[in-house]
Amino acid sequence: MRERKENTEKSKNLLERENATPSMFINDIAKIFGLAVRHDAGRGGLSQGNRKILMCLAHNDGISQLNLVRATGLSAPTVSVNLARMEADELVRRESNLQDQRQVSVYITEEGKKQDAFIKDSFHQVEKAMMKGVTKDEQAQLLETLKKILRNLIEYEDR
Repeated sequence: MRERKENTEKSKNLLERENATPSMFINDIAKIFGLAVRHDAGRGGLSQGNRKILMCLAHNDGISQLNLVRATGLSAPTVSVNLARMEADELVRRESNLQDQRQVSVYITEEGKKQDAFIKDSFHQVEKAMMKGVTKDEQAQLLETLKKILRNLIEYEDR
């Protein structure tokens, strides 16, 4: 909670700066959005790692544990520990891969799907609050502008 308040105060100061750049706003928006989602979704009792795992499994059910590590950006030990807890909480189940016994496939359970829906609802609630007072036309223009910015950054990184 303290971290959220500190970031909010810093961002209020950014609104008053005449030399603020778009990247400063993008950075602060991302930070505050992430903290708000973590706070709201955290009320469901899930750690950030568990949320990442559930969100990944919701789109890639049956993914190997190794690919889950790659997809979430979490370390292998972190994923392993989280999966053990999540399995105990009946959010996921692990099965040996029939083609390759060395690999373990991870599946989301019905309870895990409920938790994932709670996380998605948190995202939607924060996004709804974020877009309050922004017209549909402004949202469409913002989306196009952000796409251009992302393309430019991808091009910059690819050179």
